[in-house]
Amino acid sequence: MPSSWITRPVFISSTFRDMQAERDCLRNFVFPELEERLRARRHFLEPIDLRLGVEASDAADEAAREIRVLKVCLNEIQRSRPFLIVLLGDRYGWVPSSERAQAAAREAGFDIDVRNKSVTALEIEFGILKENAAQRHRSFFYFREPLPYETMGARAADYSEAHAGDPEAQQRADRLAALKTKIRNDPELGPRVRPYRGEWNAEEGKVTGLKELRHLVLEDLWNELDAETAAFAAQEPPSWEELHILLRYEIEKDLLNDRYHVKDLPAIWNDRMRDYLGLTPSNALQGVLQDPHWSDSFFGYFPTYALGNLYAAQLDRAVRRDIPDLDEQISRGEFLALREWQREKVHRQGKRYLPAELIERATGEAPSGQAFVEYVETKFVRRVNR
Repeated sequence: MPSSWITRPVFISSTFRDMQAERDCLRNFVFPELEERLRARRHFLEPIDLRLGVEASDAADEAAREIRVLKVCLNEIQRSRPFLIVLLGDRYGWVPSSERAQAAAREAGFDIDVRNKSVTALEIEFGILKENAAQRHRSFFYFREPLPYETMGARAADYSEAHAGDPEAQQRADRLAALKTKIRNDPELGPRVRPYRGEWNAEEGKVTGLKELRHLVLEDLWNELDAETAAFAAQEPPSWEELHILLRYEIEKDLLNDRYHVKDLPAIWNDRMRDYLGLTPSNALQGVLQDPHWSDSFFGYFPTYALGNLYAAQLDRAVRRDIPDLDEQISRGEFLALREWQREKVHRQGKRYLPAELIERATGEAPSGQAFVEYVETKFVRRVNR
């Protein structure tokens, strides 16, 4: 079983203006929870939301943005074979010119009629209905029930084609209805459709009340991710993780300082693996390419894992000092004392302090590696000597 971390991509497909609240809900609540669950199994969650942070003030801006999104998203779906989340309300979305859409689709090997189809519809057709039969079983659809458009005034046009008022609005509404019907009637995709409700907050001018969506997406994705990662749950992390972090950090510093060329990395990696661990990878996939961070442009990232381990060990030592019978409580399924300790010492502080100061306040001592060394000795050295 692989000892390196594995990435699990999740692609979000939706229209833009009417689904900002839903995407915020996923980003702020659902994905952090999934990330926490997967971390124990040495997996990363990689949310792919290509509309994130993009603002559009007029049609020209939206046209250029959606074409860029279409090109990238078709390539991304091919690259990562992600879990795919589709959010649909009552807006069909931007319909690009046939020429530009055809060019973007052709670049991705998408050879179908793209005329009069929105970018979201093309994402769905390419990512689910055409690209790969297996992708259909990695996709979920969340259809928002109609908002109270009659009370929303001019804002209703941003959320419903029926209230848009332009000459093409009825055509878009008909295409959206046809798309939803096609998905609902599909024998494989129909059972993966989830209706949900949202509320319109007139004072804030946005959709709220998305707890139902939050629960649906969390449970759907976790059921799939749990099945795919369950074998990792019982896998004990390798004892050489800190050396792995040290190895990558040393190499990337020299790489960024132009001491090495990229072509030299496989040999450099193998040499240091042999020096540090007495191991020689049989190929690059088991060596320098075993980890996705560099290929995803995450440089300078590895020390954060080592710091996280040091902080965790120091917090663990402190909580055991303050709650001497912690193990007995946990064995009885009692977590209240632990939760209250974490809440008081860490959680309620939020971002008031930088990490080093937070750890010192929580544990009574400045961050150091001593607690981690004690943990490693207890877990590995003393176990071997028994």
